[in-house]
Amino acid sequence: LAAQLAARGVRAETRVGLCVERGVGMIAALIGVIRSGGAFVPLDPEYPQARLEQMIEDAGITRVVADERSAARLADVLRGCEVVDVDAAREAGGEAGGEAPSIRFHPEQLAYVLYTSGSTGRPKGVAVSHDSLWSHLEDFQATYRISAQDTVLHSSTINFDVALHEILPALRVGATVEMRGVQPWDLQSLSERLAERRVTFARIPTALWQQWQRHAPAREALALRQVTVGGEALPGDALRHWKESPLADIRLDNLYGPTETTVAALYRETTGGDAKQVTVPIGKPYPGRSARVLDAFGDEAPAGGLGELCIGGPTVSRGYLGRAALTAERFVPDPFGAPGSRQYRSGDLCRMRADGTVEFLGRLDQQVKLRGQRIELGEIEAVLRHCAGVREAAVIVHGAGEKQRLAGYVAGAVDVAALQGELERKLPGYMVPSTLSVLDKLPVMPNGKLDRKALPQPEEPKSERIAATSETEAVLLQIW
Repeated sequence: LAAQLAARGVRAETRVGLCVERGVGMIAALIGVIRSGGAFVPLDPEYPQARLEQMIEDAGITRVVADERSAARLADVLRGCEVVDVDAAREAGGEAGGEAPSIRFHPEQLAYVLYTSGSTGRPKGVAVSHDSLWSHLEDFQATYRISAQDTVLHSSTINFDVALHEILPALRVGATVEMRGVQPWDLQSLSERLAERRVTFARIPTALWQQWQRHAPAREALALRQVTVGGEALPGDALRHWKESPLADIRLDNLYGPTETTVAALYRETTGGDAKQVTVPIGKPYPGRSARVLDAFGDEAPAGGLGELCIGGPTVSRGYLGRAALTAERFVPDPFGAPGSRQYRSGDLCRMRADGTVEFLGRLDQQVKLRGQRIELGEIEAVLRHCAGVREAAVIVHGAGEKQRLAGYVAGAVDVAALQGELERKLPGYMVPSTLSVLDKLPVMPNGKLDRKALPQPEEPKSERIAATSETEAVLLQIW
């Protein structure tokens, strides 16, 4: 496959689309593009066609590696691109393409482009170099010591970078990669696969892990030695359940990292003490990287002070493909690093303990101003998660203009009236959601993060108009 791509003109900085269903072909396509010298751009065949078209246009893709089924299903999307059939390459072996090209990579050469959601409604491509990817793989291996005896779970879509450290660290050392098929796992199928395939290392999105641990197989049925979670805040009460269960001897790490800093930037090996926190810290950076909490003036916040988490080091990506202004806004000079080094402004509200451990408090862009009051939605969510019976919680601002209000969503066995009363006891009135909706579970995106756009419309708050009982009330009613 690498030889065929090179023969078609793929060179350094050439973006090649990767539109292959899960399986051996997807791994071959990923490595084939790397070995050709090009850069891969994952195009998950399960993604909406409109989004795939946006990604192809934005990345300037003219060549796509695809399997026969995906190419036929997405013929309209791939029209105009030269399609290389990964299945045909497998059947031909080395005969059709000749010798794989011998490539020397420059450290700053483009390895891949991954698309994340953009504030403008269009996805933006994060451009990651080989040096950044290699540095992360080295750090990951040094931390978790994956060996040829391990079986590593691969469950994430290739469109998210966590798939890379579910695949590449294992392949580097000859370990087994246990892949799921096209269909996502439910709790039962996940448990069955973990047990039957003797998986030793698993990355499970935080939201899914919270559900799975309550239905997990018996400890003796599992070969797990390590589980990593990430994607959103890890509630302390969920960790407490894990630490008090038969699975407590399995090491559980809380990982954090934006795509812009290459897969994962910080990690925390959880402890029993973390279970007493509302949310578990995101830990300290992997070796060779830096994490600082900066205040509104760009100065380091003191221990315990609030600020924006900024990440530096060799894994900071090149920036956003073709978006110089946005890159300059988010990737800023690192005054603490070597000359010319940069740090990424994460947009996350954090604080740092005296020992360098970082605590995640929420998104800076989740801070809203409602009726003159500044409100951090993450704070309300944390209080909700501490209420009896609540497994998951989310709060959004609903409506527009003068009709804006807070709407809360919870999953769990709760009494709404009691929950509302508890919130009124724990929060100022202006921070109490107008409505609370109880769901079986909160909706999540393919990467396991909360899908706020998929939350149902909240019910209109019930109100009752009563007549004035005094002159003062009559005047107030007349004014309002």
